[in-house]
Amino acid sequence: MRDNDVQQFTPTAGFAFNDSNDWLQARAYIIRLQHGDNTNQQTSSNAVELQWTHWYQAQAFLGLDSIGINGVIGERISAVDPDAGEIYSLSDRQNSSISLLMSWQLDDTMEMTALAGYDQYTDFLGNESDTLTEDDYSVFYGYLNFSIQW
Repeated sequence: MRDNDVQQFTPTAGFAFNDSNDWLQARAYIIRLQHGDNTNQQTSSNAVELQWTHWYQAQAFLGLDSIGINGVIGERISAVDPDAGEIYSLSDRQNSSISLLMSWQLDDTMEMTALAGYDQYTDFLGNESDTLTEDDYSVFYGYLNFSIQW
């Protein structure tokens, strides 16, 4: 398998509204691969990511401090997430994604964050005849963080 150079252009626009209690962001992923040897000859992918976050002025339902939703529509291959600083180095194609983030400010020094999400992918599988077949799979994930500042 040859190395594959990947180029990604990620224009992003966002704005605050509702007295800066809400943040809306849109980001495009325009990705080009040098070759499609390990992606069933696919050499490009395009996706749009939409993100909304709301911060509550007073503790809301269940004591929430903020809530956010994030969704990806389209396809991403070998993408880089500029917010998380994460590189998706697998040749799998991400077909869609949705996640929900909730945050609680427990007091001046303690915060708890919960994240749940769902992603859909296509895996490019090699077989004995050296051709690639496509296999779809899904991932459900959850994350819970508790932090203390001192």
